[in-house]
Amino acid sequence: VSGSCLSSNATSDFIHGYDQPSSPQSQEVISCISTESIHPREDESDYNDAASYWELEYVRHVLHYAGLKRFELGNDFKVIDPSVFDLLENLINNSGRNVELCSTLDRRVLFDCVSDIISSRHERVFVGSHKAWAKWGMLLQNEWLTEEVYKEIMSLQCLGNLMVDELVDRDMSNQCGKWLDFEIESLEEGIQAEEEIISSLVDELVHDLCIF
Repeated sequence: VSGSCLSSNATSDFIHGYDQPSSPQSQEVISCISTESIHPREDESDYNDAASYWELEYVRHVLHYAGLKRFELGNDFKVIDPSVFDLLENLINNSGRNVELCSTLDRRVLFDCVSDIISSRHERVFVGSHKAWAKWGMLLQNEWLTEEVYKEIMSLQCLGNLMVDELVDRDMSNQCGKWLDFEIESLEEGIQAEEEIISSLVDELVHDLCIF
């Protein structure tokens, strides 16, 4: 398909014939995808526009190359490694394909959108409840993850035409839950209360041991 920026041939050429990024993160990505290839879905009727198709394909490549298999905690952790963007850029540049439909800036914006969407869902898992864990597991196993993320990105394009009240209503009732649910806040308060209870019990135990 002419609208696609990447191809499985380009993937193979990059992995086996071109210089590979030397960073550990990039090597992780390469090892993750070296035995796999990406095949377009047969049902692309909703994305027959060339511009829409390259965006969908790019989202699919980002999610595929990112792996989404590592679970780490920390302020600097990124669900989608930023080096994945550089890897994709190398694939595109080495493929020799016509990329007029997708400039580097367009790809950067699209990559950041995908990263933010996945990161927001990932954050709710580690700050949320067991329900969020179940949703994350389903998210990773869902073969239509690309389409879900892409549709969420497309929904952002219409925000410029909405009134302020409509924007507020949308933000307060998005798929991540309503602001008034206070789910994350209630869980944080529960953790704080748990820590105080444990600290109190430890103090009592130490006091009793000192008496005897």
